[in-house]
Amino acid sequence: MNKSIAFVLSIFLVSCATPGQLAKENNERFSSMTLESINACTTIRGDEMTEVLTFSSYNCFRAGQDFLRNTWFDIFVRGYKSKISGNTQYEVYVYMTEDDWSFPYSATYLKPKKNGDQEIIRVDTRKIDTDVSCQTYTCSHTEEYTFPLDKSYLKTLSDNFEDISSKNKEQKMRMFRKALGDKDFIFNINELVGVYRKVESF
Repeated sequence: MNKSIAFVLSIFLVSCATPGQLAKENNERFSSMTLESINACTTIRGDEMTEVLTFSSYNCFRAGQDFLRNTWFDIFVRGYKSKISGNTQYEVYVYMTEDDWSFPYSATYLKPKKNGDQEIIRVDTRKIDTDVSCQTYTCSHTEEYTFPLDKSYLKTLSDNFEDISSKNKEQKMRMFRKALGDKDFIFNINELVGVYRKVESF
């Protein structure tokens, strides 16, 4: 075998990951998120020509989902702050690629209450973009959607951060879809609260 080909092949094999390795890497990176790390990785977009600043945790965490660490399902938080009024809004951005269209239409998440119960918040989804890529025998369907995060939900998480995070750092959410089944996913509370606090204090 040509030495240069063998070298390239060895690099390729080393960079690949087994399912067990991927799960361990993803779990370690997910669990290691802190308020400080989220504050550092959250980007801000906007200049003197824009009226609204856009905050995004896109670069904070992305799970590898195949042996090349490609990502077929990704979620992150976006925040918006008006430079004129100071008003803020928040949303979850969802990117997913599957074998067919799933047609998301709503999402739910759980807001903690003072008595220890949880309130279900249901919101509608909004389609941002769709794309399809086909090879010989199969097609990959990519859908990008958002849904709003209630500001009072984020404020509750922030105000009770120490108590909530000491019990469970995972915040469950579900996207309801017309096809392929509903999609459950989780956020690390540090990502939600970290973005919220950065936006509100900016």
